[in-house]
Amino acid sequence: MLLDADADEVIIGATVTATDLSDGTNITTTSDAFGEFWIKELTIDHKYRVEVTHADYQEFSTTVTTNIDQELGTITLKPAS
Repeated sequence: MLLDADADEVIIGATVTATDLSDGTNITTTSDAFGEFWIKELTIDHKYRVEVTHADYQEFSTTVTTNIDQELGTITLKPAS
């Protein structure tokens, strides 16, 4: 789930991109009306860089190694300066 760090409200319409660090391929999705997103068809046991962008917020990036159902928990984004 994506949340606004200041307003504690969900973030709708953020772009979420997972890039496979072994070959550079990426999959992109968008957060829904509940601030949730799903990235399907990732290769299990691969390392991915996950980036979240939205025009009104600072970018977020993390690296994860996938398992069957990878849960990133709640991600809070700070408003853009």
